[in-house]
Amino acid sequence: MNRLFLIFFVILAFTILIAAHWFLFKTVTRFFGLQNPNLILKLKIVFGILSVIFVLASLTIMFLNNFLSRGLYIFASSWLGFAYFFLLASFLIWIIFGITKIFSIQLNFPYIAGLIFGLAFLAGVYGIVNANNLRVKIIDVTLPNLPIYWQDKTAVWISDMHLGQVWNFQTAQRLAQKIQALNPDIVFIGGDLYDGVKADLDKLAKPFAKINAVKGIYFITGNHEEFGDKTPYIEAVKNTGIKVLNNELVNVDGLQIIGVDDRDSNNRDTFQKILDGLNINKQQPSILLKHTPFYIDVAQNAGVSLQLSGHTHEGQLFLFKYITQAVYKGFDFGLKKAGSPRLRVGEAGNLIVYTSSGALTWGPPMRVDTQPEIVVVKFE
Repeated sequence: MNRLFLIFFVILAFTILIAAHWFLFKTVTRFFGLQNPNLILKLKIVFGILSVIFVLASLTIMFLNNFLSRGLYIFASSWLGFAYFFLLASFLIWIIFGITKIFSIQLNFPYIAGLIFGLAFLAGVYGIVNANNLRVKIIDVTLPNLPIYWQDKTAVWISDMHLGQVWNFQTAQRLAQKIQALNPDIVFIGGDLYDGVKADLDKLAKPFAKINAVKGIYFITGNHEEFGDKTPYIEAVKNTGIKVLNNELVNVDGLQIIGVDDRDSNNRDTFQKILDGLNINKQQPSILLKHTPFYIDVAQNAGVSLQLSGHTHEGQLFLFKYITQAVYKGFDFGLKKAGSPRLRVGEAGNLIVYTSSGALTWGPPMRVDTQPEIVVVKFE
Protein backbone atom coordinates (compact mmCIF):
# COMPACT_ATOMS: atom_id res chain seq x y z
CA MET A 1 0.00 0.00 0.00
CA ASN A 2 1.34 3.44 -0.92
CA ARG A 3 2.64 5.17 2.24
CA LEU A 4 1.05 8.51 1.33
CA PHE A 5 -2.31 6.81 0.79
CA LEU A 6 -1.96 4.98 4.12
CA ILE A 7 -1.30 8.25 5.96
CA PHE A 8 -4.29 9.88 4.26
CA PHE A 9 -6.49 6.88 5.09
CA VAL A 10 -5.43 6.89 8.76
CA ILE A 11 -6.08 10.63 9.12
CA LEU A 12 -9.47 10.29 7.41
CA ALA A 13 -10.42 7.32 9.60
CA PHE A 14 -9.40 9.18 12.76
CA THR A 15 -11.43 12.22 11.69
CA ILE A 16 -14.59 10.25 10.93
CA LEU A 17 -14.39 8.11 14.06
CA ILE A 18 -13.68 11.04 16.38
CA ALA A 19 -16.60 13.00 14.89
CA ALA A 20 -18.91 9.97 15.21
CA HIS A 21 -17.95 9.37 18.84
CA TRP A 22 -18.40 13.06 19.66
CA PHE A 23 -21.92 12.81 18.24
CA LEU A 24 -22.58 9.66 20.31
CA PHE A 25 -21.29 11.40 23.44
CA LYS A 26 -23.54 14.41 22.84
CA THR A 27 -26.55 12.17 22.23
CA VAL A 28 -25.99 10.11 25.39
CA THR A 29 -25.44 13.10 27.67
CA ARG A 30 -28.33 15.09 26.16
CA PHE A 31 -31.07 12.46 26.14
CA PHE A 32 -30.16 10.65 29.34
CA GLY A 33 -30.02 13.99 31.14
CA LEU A 34 -26.49 13.48 32.46
CA GLN A 35 -25.20 16.48 34.41
CA ASN A 36 -22.74 15.10 36.97
CA PRO A 37 -19.35 16.67 36.05
CA ASN A 38 -17.34 13.64 37.20
CA LEU A 39 -19.50 11.23 35.19
CA ILE A 40 -19.34 13.46 32.11
CA LEU A 41 -15.53 13.64 32.40
CA LYS A 42 -15.30 9.84 32.63
CA LEU A 43 -17.55 9.50 29.58
CA LYS A 44 -15.36 11.94 27.64
CA ILE A 45 -12.32 9.80 28.41
CA VAL A 46 -14.10 6.55 27.49
CA PHE A 47 -15.50 7.91 24.22
CA GLY A 48 -12.12 9.49 23.43
CA ILE A 49 -10.35 6.14 23.80
CA LEU A 50 -13.04 4.28 21.86
CA SER A 51 -12.81 6.81 19.02
CA VAL A 52 -9.19 5.91 18.25
CA ILE A 53 -8.95 2.29 19.36
CA PHE A 54 -9.92 0.69 16.03
CA VAL A 55 -7.32 2.55 13.98
CA LEU A 56 -4.63 1.91 16.60
CA ALA A 57 -5.56 -1.78 16.82
CA SER A 58 -5.56 -2.07 13.01
CA LEU A 59 -2.06 -0.60 12.82
CA THR A 60 -0.88 -2.86 15.65
CA ILE A 61 -1.92 -6.12 13.95
CA MET A 62 -0.01 -5.14 10.83
CA PHE A 63 3.18 -5.79 12.82
CA LEU A 64 2.27 -7.98 15.82
CA ASN A 65 0.58 -11.36 16.11
CA ASN A 66 0.09 -12.33 19.74
CA PHE A 67 -2.64 -12.77 22.33
CA LEU A 68 -2.73 -9.08 23.23
CA SER A 69 -2.82 -7.78 19.66
CA ARG A 70 -5.57 -10.24 18.73
CA GLY A 71 -7.61 -9.42 21.82
CA LEU A 72 -7.27 -5.69 21.23
CA TYR A 73 -8.30 -5.95 17.58
CA ILE A 74 -11.26 -8.26 18.26
CA PHE A 75 -12.54 -5.83 20.90
CA ALA A 76 -11.91 -2.77 18.70
CA SER A 77 -13.49 -4.24 15.57
CA SER A 78 -16.50 -5.47 17.55
CA TRP A 79 -16.92 -2.05 19.13
CA LEU A 80 -16.76 -0.48 15.67
CA GLY A 81 -19.80 -2.52 14.67
CA PHE A 82 -21.73 -1.64 17.83
CA ALA A 83 -20.74 2.02 17.42
CA TYR A 84 -22.18 2.02 13.91
CA PHE A 85 -25.56 0.82 15.17
CA PHE A 86 -25.42 3.25 18.10
CA LEU A 87 -24.75 6.00 15.57
CA LEU A 88 -27.84 5.02 13.58
CA ALA A 89 -29.77 4.96 16.85
CA SER A 90 -28.54 8.47 17.66
CA PHE A 91 -29.73 9.82 14.33
CA LEU A 92 -33.14 8.26 14.94
CA ILE A 93 -33.36 9.75 18.44
CA TRP A 94 -32.56 13.24 17.14
CA ILE A 95 -35.15 12.85 14.36
CA ILE A 96 -37.79 11.88 16.93
CA PHE A 97 -36.71 14.81 19.08
CA GLY A 98 -37.10 17.19 16.13
CA ILE A 99 -40.59 15.86 15.39
CA THR A 100 -41.66 16.35 19.01
CA LYS A 101 -40.47 19.96 18.90
CA ILE A 102 -42.36 20.68 15.68
CA PHE A 103 -45.62 19.19 16.95
CA SER A 104 -45.16 20.07 20.65
CA ILE A 105 -45.27 16.42 21.76
CA GLN A 106 -44.05 15.44 25.22
CA LEU A 107 -42.06 12.19 25.45
CA ASN A 108 -39.94 10.50 28.09
CA PHE A 109 -36.64 10.75 26.21
CA PRO A 110 -34.46 8.81 28.66
CA TYR A 111 -36.86 5.90 28.13
CA ILE A 112 -37.02 6.42 24.34
CA ALA A 113 -33.23 6.70 24.07
CA GLY A 114 -32.74 3.62 26.25
CA LEU A 115 -35.14 1.60 24.12
CA ILE A 116 -33.54 2.63 20.81
CA PHE A 117 -29.98 2.10 22.06
CA GLY A 118 -31.08 -1.29 23.39
CA LEU A 119 -32.35 -2.27 19.95
CA ALA A 120 -29.06 -1.08 18.43
CA PHE A 121 -27.14 -3.28 20.87
CA LEU A 122 -29.30 -6.27 19.94
CA ALA A 123 -28.61 -5.57 16.25
CA GLY A 124 -24.89 -5.85 16.98
CA VAL A 125 -25.33 -9.10 18.90
CA TYR A 126 -27.43 -10.51 16.07
CA GLY A 127 -24.72 -9.45 13.61
CA ILE A 128 -22.06 -11.43 15.49
CA VAL A 129 -24.26 -14.54 15.61
CA ASN A 130 -25.24 -14.18 11.96
CA ALA A 131 -21.61 -13.77 10.83
CA ASN A 132 -20.96 -17.26 12.20
CA ASN A 133 -24.00 -18.76 10.47
CA LEU A 134 -22.40 -19.82 7.19
CA ARG A 135 -24.90 -20.97 4.57
CA VAL A 136 -24.40 -22.99 1.41
CA LYS A 137 -25.74 -21.25 -1.69
CA ILE A 138 -26.42 -23.51 -4.68
CA ILE A 139 -26.63 -22.01 -8.16
CA ASP A 140 -27.44 -23.88 -11.36
CA VAL A 141 -25.48 -22.68 -14.37
CA THR A 142 -25.88 -23.64 -18.02
CA LEU A 143 -22.70 -23.08 -20.03
CA PRO A 144 -22.58 -23.30 -23.84
CA ASN A 145 -20.79 -26.30 -25.35
CA LEU A 146 -20.14 -27.79 -21.94
CA PRO A 147 -18.15 -31.05 -22.31
CA ILE A 148 -19.93 -34.22 -21.25
CA TYR A 149 -17.45 -34.70 -18.40
CA TRP A 150 -18.57 -31.49 -16.67
CA GLN A 151 -22.29 -32.07 -16.96
CA ASP A 152 -23.83 -32.51 -13.49
CA LYS A 153 -20.46 -31.80 -11.87
CA THR A 154 -20.01 -29.19 -9.12
CA ALA A 155 -17.55 -26.45 -8.25
CA VAL A 156 -17.20 -24.60 -4.95
CA TRP A 157 -16.48 -20.87 -4.97
CA ILE A 158 -15.41 -19.35 -1.66
CA SER A 159 -14.11 -15.83 -1.19
CA ASP A 160 -13.48 -13.19 1.47
CA MET A 161 -12.44 -15.39 4.38
CA HIS A 162 -10.09 -12.72 5.79
CA LEU A 163 -8.09 -15.20 7.82
CA GLY A 164 -5.73 -13.58 10.28
CA GLN A 165 -6.32 -12.42 13.83
CA VAL A 166 -10.11 -12.49 14.11
CA TRP A 167 -10.74 -15.51 11.92
CA ASN A 168 -7.95 -17.92 12.77
CA PHE A 169 -6.61 -21.43 12.09
CA GLN A 170 -9.63 -23.08 13.71
CA THR A 171 -11.86 -21.07 11.39
CA ALA A 172 -9.81 -22.23 8.40
CA GLN A 173 -10.22 -25.85 9.50
CA ARG A 174 -13.97 -25.40 9.89
CA LEU A 175 -14.29 -23.87 6.41
CA ALA A 176 -12.18 -26.59 4.79
CA GLN A 177 -14.29 -29.29 6.44
CA LYS A 178 -17.45 -27.57 5.25
CA ILE A 179 -16.14 -27.50 1.68
CA GLN A 180 -15.05 -31.14 1.80
CA ALA A 181 -18.51 -32.18 3.00
CA LEU A 182 -19.90 -30.73 -0.24
CA ASN A 183 -17.75 -33.20 -2.23
CA PRO A 184 -16.89 -30.74 -5.04
CA ASP A 185 -15.16 -31.75 -8.26
CA ILE A 186 -13.17 -28.51 -8.32
CA VAL A 187 -12.61 -25.68 -5.81
CA PHE A 188 -12.03 -21.97 -6.46
CA ILE A 189 -10.67 -19.71 -3.71
CA GLY A 190 -11.60 -16.24 -4.86
CA GLY A 191 -9.29 -13.84 -3.07
CA ASP A 192 -9.06 -12.29 0.39
CA LEU A 193 -8.17 -15.66 1.81
CA TYR A 194 -6.03 -13.55 4.14
CA ASP A 195 -6.89 -10.35 5.96
CA GLY A 196 -3.55 -8.73 5.13
CA VAL A 197 -2.33 -8.62 8.75
CA LYS A 198 0.57 -10.23 10.57
CA ALA A 199 -0.19 -13.97 10.67
CA ASP A 200 1.20 -17.46 10.10
CA LEU A 201 0.30 -17.59 6.41
CA ASP A 202 1.43 -21.17 5.78
CA LYS A 203 -0.53 -22.52 8.73
CA LEU A 204 -3.73 -20.70 7.72
CA ALA A 205 -3.61 -22.13 4.18
CA LYS A 206 -2.86 -25.75 5.09
CA PRO A 207 -6.44 -26.90 5.88
CA PHE A 208 -7.54 -26.07 2.33
CA ALA A 209 -4.82 -28.25 0.82
CA LYS A 210 -6.45 -31.25 2.50
CA ILE A 211 -9.65 -30.82 0.49
CA ASN A 212 -10.06 -33.71 -1.91
CA ALA A 213 -11.27 -32.22 -5.20
CA VAL A 214 -10.71 -34.43 -8.25
CA LYS A 215 -9.91 -31.54 -10.61
CA GLY A 216 -7.92 -29.48 -8.17
CA ILE A 217 -8.02 -26.29 -6.10
CA TYR A 218 -7.35 -22.88 -7.66
CA PHE A 219 -6.59 -19.55 -5.99
CA ILE A 220 -6.62 -15.91 -7.09
CA THR A 221 -5.57 -12.83 -5.15
CA GLY A 222 -7.90 -10.28 -3.62
CA ASN A 223 -7.19 -6.74 -2.53
CA HIS A 224 -6.21 -7.84 1.00
CA GLU A 225 -3.37 -9.93 -0.42
CA GLU A 226 -2.18 -6.84 -2.25
CA PHE A 227 -2.00 -4.14 0.43
CA GLY A 228 1.76 -4.53 0.14
CA ASP A 229 3.96 -7.23 -1.34
CA LYS A 230 1.69 -10.07 -2.42
CA THR A 231 4.57 -12.55 -2.73
CA PRO A 232 4.38 -13.99 0.83
CA TYR A 233 0.68 -14.73 0.38
CA ILE A 234 1.13 -16.35 -3.02
CA GLU A 235 4.08 -18.42 -1.79
CA ALA A 236 2.14 -19.60 1.26
CA VAL A 237 -0.68 -20.83 -0.97
CA LYS A 238 1.71 -22.42 -3.47
CA ASN A 239 3.49 -24.26 -0.65
CA THR A 240 0.29 -26.19 0.03
CA GLY A 241 0.08 -27.43 -3.55
CA ILE A 242 -2.91 -25.23 -4.41
CA LYS A 243 -2.65 -23.83 -7.94
CA VAL A 244 -2.32 -20.04 -8.05
CA LEU A 245 -3.73 -18.45 -11.21
CA ASN A 246 -1.93 -15.16 -11.78
CA ASN A 247 -3.33 -13.84 -15.07
CA GLU A 248 -3.39 -17.38 -16.42
CA LEU A 249 -5.68 -19.76 -18.27
CA VAL A 250 -5.73 -23.51 -17.72
CA ASN A 251 -7.84 -25.97 -19.68
CA VAL A 252 -9.36 -28.63 -17.45
CA ASP A 253 -11.04 -31.31 -19.55
CA GLY A 254 -12.43 -28.80 -22.02
CA LEU A 255 -13.39 -26.15 -19.42
CA GLN A 256 -11.24 -23.01 -19.54
CA ILE A 257 -10.41 -21.69 -16.05
CA ILE A 258 -9.08 -18.12 -16.07
CA GLY A 259 -7.67 -16.47 -12.96
CA VAL A 260 -6.68 -12.80 -12.82
CA ASP A 261 -4.72 -10.73 -10.32
CA ASP A 262 -6.97 -8.31 -8.43
CA ARG A 263 -4.86 -5.19 -8.83
CA ASP A 264 -4.17 -5.82 -12.52
CA SER A 265 -7.80 -6.57 -13.31
CA ASN A 266 -9.02 -3.38 -11.63
CA ASN A 267 -7.40 -1.34 -14.38
CA ARG A 268 -9.55 -1.52 -17.50
CA ASP A 269 -6.72 -1.36 -20.05
CA THR A 270 -4.54 -3.85 -18.18
CA PHE A 271 -7.46 -6.22 -17.71
CA GLN A 272 -8.28 -5.98 -21.41
CA LYS A 273 -4.68 -6.78 -22.37
CA ILE A 274 -4.58 -9.75 -20.00
CA LEU A 275 -7.70 -11.34 -21.47
CA ASP A 276 -6.62 -10.59 -25.04
CA GLY A 277 -3.28 -12.28 -24.36
CA LEU A 278 -4.85 -15.45 -23.01
CA ASN A 279 -6.46 -16.34 -26.35
CA ILE A 280 -9.75 -17.46 -24.86
CA ASN A 281 -11.48 -19.98 -27.11
CA LYS A 282 -15.02 -18.64 -27.55
CA GLN A 283 -16.16 -22.03 -28.81
CA GLN A 284 -15.39 -23.60 -25.44
CA PRO A 285 -16.95 -22.71 -22.07
CA SER A 286 -14.85 -20.57 -19.75
CA ILE A 287 -14.94 -19.46 -16.13
CA LEU A 288 -13.28 -16.21 -15.08
CA LEU A 289 -12.16 -15.99 -11.46
CA LYS A 290 -12.01 -12.26 -10.66
CA HIS A 291 -12.12 -10.97 -7.11
CA THR A 292 -13.70 -7.56 -7.75
CA PRO A 293 -16.75 -7.32 -10.06
CA PHE A 294 -15.51 -4.38 -12.12
CA TYR A 295 -15.45 -4.11 -15.95
CA ILE A 296 -18.05 -6.76 -16.66
CA ASP A 297 -18.17 -5.56 -20.26
CA VAL A 298 -14.49 -6.44 -20.80
CA ALA A 299 -15.12 -10.03 -19.74
CA GLN A 300 -18.29 -10.13 -21.85
CA ASN A 301 -16.49 -8.95 -24.97
CA ALA A 302 -13.65 -11.43 -24.39
CA GLY A 303 -16.14 -14.28 -24.68
CA VAL A 304 -16.15 -15.41 -21.04
CA SER A 305 -19.06 -17.72 -20.19
CA LEU A 306 -19.19 -17.36 -16.40
CA GLN A 307 -17.55 -14.87 -14.05
CA LEU A 308 -17.22 -15.60 -10.33
CA SER A 309 -16.47 -12.65 -8.05
CA GLY A 310 -16.60 -11.57 -4.41
CA HIS A 311 -15.13 -8.58 -2.57
CA THR A 312 -18.33 -6.65 -1.87
CA HIS A 313 -19.58 -8.64 1.17
CA GLU A 314 -22.96 -7.42 -0.09
CA GLY A 315 -22.30 -4.42 2.13
CA GLN A 316 -21.85 -6.62 5.25
CA LEU A 317 -23.77 -4.23 7.52
CA PHE A 318 -27.26 -2.74 7.31
CA LEU A 319 -27.60 0.00 4.63
CA PHE A 320 -24.15 -0.53 3.08
CA LYS A 321 -25.59 -2.81 0.39
CA TYR A 322 -27.08 0.28 -1.26
CA ILE A 323 -23.57 1.67 -1.64
CA THR A 324 -22.21 -1.55 -3.14
CA GLN A 325 -25.18 -1.72 -5.52
CA ALA A 326 -24.33 1.76 -6.80
CA VAL A 327 -20.56 1.21 -7.01
CA TYR A 328 -20.77 -2.14 -8.81
CA LYS A 329 -23.78 -1.21 -10.94
CA GLY A 330 -25.98 -4.04 -9.75
CA PHE A 331 -23.30 -6.72 -9.94
CA ASP A 332 -22.54 -6.48 -6.21
CA PHE A 333 -24.34 -9.69 -5.29
CA GLY A 334 -26.16 -12.63 -6.79
CA LEU A 335 -26.56 -14.32 -10.15
CA LYS A 336 -26.85 -11.83 -13.01
CA LYS A 337 -26.66 -11.95 -16.78
CA ALA A 338 -24.60 -9.29 -18.51
CA GLY A 339 -25.96 -7.78 -21.70
CA SER A 340 -23.93 -5.98 -24.34
CA PRO A 341 -23.10 -3.18 -24.72
CA ARG A 342 -24.94 -1.35 -21.91
CA LEU A 343 -24.83 -4.20 -19.41
CA ARG A 344 -28.23 -3.71 -17.86
CA VAL A 345 -29.00 -6.25 -15.16
CA GLY A 346 -31.30 -8.93 -16.48
CA GLU A 347 -30.69 -8.10 -20.14
CA ALA A 348 -30.02 -11.06 -22.39
CA GLY A 349 -26.39 -11.85 -23.01
CA ASN A 350 -23.86 -14.65 -22.96
CA LEU A 351 -21.90 -13.78 -19.82
CA ILE A 352 -23.30 -14.98 -16.51
CA VAL A 353 -21.93 -13.29 -13.37
CA TYR A 354 -22.18 -14.50 -9.81
CA THR A 355 -20.89 -12.22 -7.06
CA SER A 356 -20.74 -13.84 -3.65
CA SER A 357 -21.40 -12.07 -0.36
CA GLY A 358 -18.30 -13.84 0.95
CA ALA A 359 -17.67 -16.38 3.69
CA LEU A 360 -16.66 -14.19 6.62
CA THR A 361 -16.09 -10.52 7.49
CA TRP A 362 -13.67 -7.63 7.48
CA GLY A 363 -13.60 -5.09 10.32
CA PRO A 364 -16.62 -5.68 12.55
CA PRO A 365 -17.14 -9.46 12.89
CA MET A 366 -20.81 -8.88 12.12
CA ARG A 367 -23.29 -9.32 9.31
CA VAL A 368 -26.67 -7.61 9.34
CA ASP A 369 -28.98 -7.68 6.31
CA THR A 370 -26.60 -10.02 4.49
CA GLN A 371 -25.63 -13.69 4.83
CA PRO A 372 -22.15 -15.27 4.73
CA GLU A 373 -21.96 -18.03 2.16
CA ILE A 374 -20.08 -20.75 0.35
CA VAL A 375 -21.25 -21.10 -3.25
CA VAL A 376 -21.83 -24.43 -4.99
CA VAL A 377 -21.96 -24.11 -8.78
CA LYS A 378 -23.83 -26.97 -10.45
CA PHE A 379 -23.02 -27.30 -14.14
CA GLU A 380 -25.91 -28.24 -16.44
